Amino acid sequence: MLEIKNLEAGYKSIVVLWDINLHVNKGEIVSIVGPNGAGKTSLIKSILGFLDIKRGEIKFEKNLLNNLNPNKIVSRGISCVVEGRKIFSDLTVEDNLLLGAYNLKGAEVRNRIDFVFELFPILKERRKQMSGTLSGGEQQILAIGRALMSKPKLLILDEPSLGLSPKIVSLIYRTVKQLNELGITILLVEQQITRALKLSHRGYILETGRIVKEGQGIELLKDEQVIGTYLGLV
Repeated sequence: MLEIKNLEAGYKSIVVLWDINLHVNKGEIVSIVGPNGAGKTSLIKSILGFLDIKRGEIKFEKNLLNNLNPNKIVSRGISCVVEGRKIFSDLTVEDNLLLGAYNLKGAEVRNRIDFVFELFPILKERRKQMSGTLSGGEQQILAIGRALMSKPKLLILDEPSLGLSPKIVSLIYRTVKQLNELGITILLVEQQITRALKLSHRGYILETGRIVKEGQGIELLKDEQVIGTYLGLV
């Protein structure tokens, strides 16, 4: 579904990603994990059209994404829950969701919001509440719901556990698994390496802008180099 080959990308003259090769198959959960500052968010920005691609290519369903505007990329079927949620706090829950459906029309919008309300009953309960008054966990659920409004084929989650309590993090991860079971392909970007790799079919470890390890999620957790360097267990 998503294929990245020999990617180098950055901000104007500054390169921050080197020789990135990865793929995401339809129906998978794939994690990109690594320490803070490894380039995980920069990689997501390159997929979404916010970074300058110096070399290589990004394809989604065999169509080239290089140099497409972000709104065109969303219309192809990619949606992202960005780090820090970025909800509109002075709008209601329902208005935030409707903003996520800008590419849909008429009955499609109503059907989609009904789908999100069925998936997340708390959002239906709070539909008229100002989003800024929600708890951190509720805001993260709202951000996921808003991303789902565009009917994505690929959902990208950038640090969904950031700043949340362990109980809420567990809820978010159960939600990710549920979305995948509903047929949505997931690209998960996380610092919580153990939790992310346990959930994922496959994973890539990113360090200083380069992929240093890849493999099945569970197998990576058994790898001595991964354990010693990234998990601090030996």
